[in-house]
Amino acid sequence: MPQAVNKKVRSRAAAILCWMLCLCHLDSRAQVNYAWAVKQKSGGTMNETPAAMCLGGDGQVYVAINFNSTQIEFKTGLFIDNTNYGYDDVAIVKYDAASGQLLWVKQLHGKYHDRSTSIVSDANGTIYVGGTYRSTYLTMGQDTVWNIEENSSYPQEDMFVIALSEDSGNLKWIKSFGGTKADYLTALQADKMGNVYAGGYYYSSVLNIGNTELTTNNNSNMFLAKLNGTNGSVLWARSSSSGGQGYETLKSISLDEHGNIYAAGEFNSPWLVFDSIMLLRENLIDVFLVRFNAQGVATWGMVYAEPLNDYVQSIALHHNSIYLCIDSTVNYNNGIWPQRSKLMKLNISNKNIEWEKSLPAIRFSRVVIDTSGYIFTCGFASDTVNVDGVSINCVKNYYASHFVLALDTGSGNALWAKTYTKFISSNFIIDKSRIQSICTDHNGTLYTGCYFQDIGIQLDNITCLNAEPTGYDYIVSRINYSYIGVGIKETFSDNKVILYPNPASDVVYVQTDPFINRGSLRVFNSLGVLVMEKQITDNNINMEVSHWPPGMYYLQLSTKKASGVRGFVIQH
Repeated sequence: MPQAVNKKVRSRAAAILCWMLCLCHLDSRAQVNYAWAVKQKSGGTMNETPAAMCLGGDGQVYVAINFNSTQIEFKTGLFIDNTNYGYDDVAIVKYDAASGQLLWVKQLHGKYHDRSTSIVSDANGTIYVGGTYRSTYLTMGQDTVWNIEENSSYPQEDMFVIALSEDSGNLKWIKSFGGTKADYLTALQADKMGNVYAGGYYYSSVLNIGNTELTTNNNSNMFLAKLNGTNGSVLWARSSSSGGQGYETLKSISLDEHGNIYAAGEFNSPWLVFDSIMLLRENLIDVFLVRFNAQGVATWGMVYAEPLNDYVQSIALHHNSIYLCIDSTVNYNNGIWPQRSKLMKLNISNKNIEWEKSLPAIRFSRVVIDTSGYIFTCGFASDTVNVDGVSINCVKNYYASHFVLALDTGSGNALWAKTYTKFISSNFIIDKSRIQSICTDHNGTLYTGCYFQDIGIQLDNITCLNAEPTGYDYIVSRINYSYIGVGIKETFSDNKVILYPNPASDVVYVQTDPFINRGSLRVFNSLGVLVMEKQITDNNINMEVSHWPPGMYYLQLSTKKASGVRGFVIQH
C-alpha cells in the first residue's frame, strides 16, 4: 500500500508539474514583477552609475559602480569617500540575491579618473573587475599599481584587472597594463578552467601586457589577453594586423561551451588579419566578429556591414548562434539617438542573420541569454513602441526610459517587457533613466543596474528617491519571471538529487551529489508562488515544513551548469 500511495503521489505531482509548465508558456506575458530594488541611502551632488554586474558562484549579486560624488552612504550606515571630487572612483558592491541586502563594499581609487567597465565571476569563488584608470597610481586596500607614465602629472589611460574573494571581498591580486598613450579595457570573461580573458583597444604604439609587447601603426588596435585567474599572470596576448591608418576597437567578448572566445568590435581600416583569416571592410565603419581557440589562434571570422556606420554594443552566445546589439548611424539626432539600433541572431555556421529587431525610438545596449531558451536585452526608449504585441512604455516621451525585453531565442518573438511605473518629477529637470547592466541566474530571475535623474522613480510598488535630483543615482533591482522555463535546461538525473519523505509532514530532506555545491534552491507552491529560497552551501539540506499549508510543492535546484525540479506533497 505505501508504494501504491507514493506512485499515486508521484503521478499526481508529474501531472500537475506538466500542467504548470504548459501554463507558464501559454501565459508568458504575465506576473513579471520587481521583487526588490535598492539604491544608496545618500550620495553627493554628482553621479553614481552601475557600470557592470554579475552573479557569483555563490548566487549573490556583484555590481561595479563608478562615482564622482564626494561620498556614498549606504543604508547600513557604511560610507565610502571620494577624496578627488569630480573624478571617478570605483566601488564594488555585493548584494544578497534574495533580499537585496548589502553584504560588503570595496573601493578602488587613484588621483584622477578610475572607471570600471566589466565584472565577471568564476566557479572558484573569485570576482574579477576590469577597467581603465588615468591616475598615476591605483590603490585597493594596501596594494597599489602604477601607471606606466607614473612620473607624469596627468598620465594617459592604463588598464587594470583585479581579483576579489566572493566571501569577504578581500583582494587576491591586482594587475596593470598599458603604454604611453590611452589604452582601454572594455570586456572580461572567465572560463571553467580558472582563466580570465580581457579585451579592449589601445592607442599606444607599444602596449605592455605582462611580458608581451603588442604594437600598432594604426590610430588604435584591438587586443585580447588570457590571464591565469589564480595569480593574474598573462598566459598570452594578441592583436591583429591591419591595413591603412584607421582604427579598430574590441567592445565585447563571449565564451562558448568548447572553450572558444568570440570577440566583437568595429574597424575602419581597409582590412584586418587574424592569423589565416582576412576580413575586408565594406563601408566606412564595419563590425568584425572573430573566434579564437583557448591558445589564442583565430579559427573563424566575419564582417557585418551596412551602408551606415556600425558599432557593436554587446554580444552573447547560445549553442550555434551569436546574439548582437548593434547601432548603425550616420549622425546622431540631438546627440542622443542612433539612426538604427538592432538586436539580431547570427548563425555561426553559415554566417546568416536569422532574425533582426529594429524599432524606432529604441536603443538596445546589452544582451544576455538564459540557457532555458530566452534572450533578455535592455536599453532605453524615447517613445512608447510595440514589439510583437508587447508594449514598451516610455513614461516620459523623448527623454530616455529604460526597459528590459524578453524574447524567444529561436524565433525572436517578444515575450514581455518591463520598465518603471513612473517618474516622481520636479518638472524642470530632464528626466532620464538608463539600464547599464543586466544578468540572469538562468532560473527565473533577472538583475538589472540602472541610473536615473530627477526626484525619484517608481518600480511597480517600490519607490526610489534621488539623493540629489540634478545628478544620477543608481538602482540595483531584481525582476522575477520564475514561471518562464522552469526546469528547462540540462537537468539533474534522479540519483543526483534525492528528496524524501514524500509525502512529508515535518521535515523534507534533500541530498545532492557532491558536485552540486554552489547554486540556488527554491520552492514554489502549486500556484507558482515562491515559498522559500536559499543558496546551496551543503550537500545535505533540511527543510522545516511543519508550518507550511498542506498541498503540492515544487523544489527547484539550479547551478550554472544544470537545474532540476522535484515535486513533493505536504500532509499534516
